[in-house]
Amino acid sequence: VEYLLAGIGLFSVLVFNNEVSVSLFEPPQHVRSEIEKMAGILNLPSSKLAVEVRGETLADLLRNEEQLSRELDGEIEKGGLQSYEMLAQILPSSTSYFAKSDVFRANAREALVQLGMSPQFSKQQLEAYEAALQVPSLRQEDLTRFPEIAGQVKRLRIDAEGWSERVELTFPSDVQSLNFPITSPHAKMIDLLMPIRASMTALQVKVSSWLLVGLICGTGVLALGLQSISQAGRILRTSCAVLGATATLLILLHGSLSLLHIVAMALVVGIGVDYAIILSGAKNEKDRANTSATSVFVCAVSTLIAFIVLAFSGVQILHQIGLSVVIGLPLMLLLTLADSGETEE
Repeated sequence: VEYLLAGIGLFSVLVFNNEVSVSLFEPPQHVRSEIEKMAGILNLPSSKLAVEVRGETLADLLRNEEQLSRELDGEIEKGGLQSYEMLAQILPSSTSYFAKSDVFRANAREALVQLGMSPQFSKQQLEAYEAALQVPSLRQEDLTRFPEIAGQVKRLRIDAEGWSERVELTFPSDVQSLNFPITSPHAKMIDLLMPIRASMTALQVKVSSWLLVGLICGTGVLALGLQSISQAGRILRTSCAVLGATATLLILLHGSLSLLHIVAMALVVGIGVDYAIILSGAKNEKDRANTSATSVFVCAVSTLIAFIVLAFSGVQILHQIGLSVVIGLPLMLLLTLADSGETEE
């Protein structure tokens, strides 16, 4: 049974634990309600998604944003979007009205002749015109001088591919996601939580690795302390079974494991190992074994009551730790008592 539970847990983690939870960073429900109310008053972006628009130059970026704005304006009319913010709402796309130098020279000569002026004057104007073409174009730091667009400028990025901006979206209260495709060729949808999920995944892998190392080292210490490799192996087997069963149940309830789930499961194993050591030390004396089993059971119930209270907390940190222990500790106790009974027989 223990091998089966451990196998089911490993299968659940590998197959069903796809999306890393970031609920650790979410406040309680009453705080979220106040934040949403304030965001509605201030018209703040409410989405976890944004639209990234790119362009080779600032002018290209503004033209691409104007194309995207037509799509977003249409969605606003349908009620699927409340508002959005982009630089093109303040700066119009700057179409180049500058002709080539030879075209300018010809037009200038013709205009001067018609006005009865010397064509030689066009040479001076041509030199001034060509000098104007060499003036550096508008840069990102130039835009920061204007307080009216300071917020939008902070979302601009310049890299080897050109300019880009993240267009922030505000949805109505009954809409939480973008329900229409982005068809603009230079725009794409991005998940703002993706960097957080990547960091959480890396952190979970690191914590899990250290806990695995700790479990192996702890088993070695148990083997030395109990002077029995078989007893240490049974405790390790029971611990793996509890970890597997707890992970499976948590994935069924929450959809994925969080960092706090993993830490709480390590706490369950630590408490369960103490129970196993106490029971294994009293296995040769029947009366003492019964007394130890009763003491361990009472101790586990008193510990469980405290974590049951945490499991009903609205604070995610307390809730996740409490729920993990409430699920794992009874399993650890039952399997430890069952294993102890089999050993006595």
